[in-house]
Amino acid sequence: MRLPDMAPLSLPLRERKGFLGFGLFAKSLENPSEGIIEIRTDVPPRMRRFAREMRKDATLPENLLWQVLRNKQLNGLKFRRQVPCDDYILDFVCLEARLIIEIDGSQHSCSQSDVDRDTHFQRRGFKTVRFWNGDILNNLDDVCMHILHEAGVRR
Repeated sequence: MRLPDMAPLSLPLRERKGFLGFGLFAKSLENPSEGIIEIRTDVPPRMRRFAREMRKDATLPENLLWQVLRNKQLNGLKFRRQVPCDDYILDFVCLEARLIIEIDGSQHSCSQSDVDRDTHFQRRGFKTVRFWNGDILNNLDDVCMHILHEAGVRR
C-alpha cells in the first residue's frame, strides 16, 4: 500500500509535510482533519523514559481519571496517558476526538507555559481541556460529562 505523498522520513519530524503531532500526518494540508493516518515515530529515549516514569508515579487524581478513561470505558473513546509529543508530555490524549486532557495542581495556575502549550497543540487541531486536582477528586462524574461534551459525544 502506498502512503500519501510525504517528505522523506529522514527529515526531522516537525518538517515533514502534513505533520500534525503524535506521529499523525494529514493526507490533505488544506483540510487536516480529513483522512488522518498514524505513523509511529521514534521518541527520543529521554522523553520515553520520562513518560514511563510519569505513568509509574501518577498522582491520585491522574490514577482516578485513568481508571475511567482506560480500555475505552468512557463511551468507547480511546485515551492514551502520559504521551510524549514534540517537547511535551501530555497527561491524556484521545486522537480520535483530537482532545487533550491535562490535570493541574496549584503550580499550574495561569502559567504562561500552559498557554503556550495549549496554543501549540491548538495549531495542530487539538483542543486542550484542563481540570484541577480537586475537580477529579470531588466531582469525577461531572469531569467525565465535561470530557464527553468536549469530545462531541451526544448523550
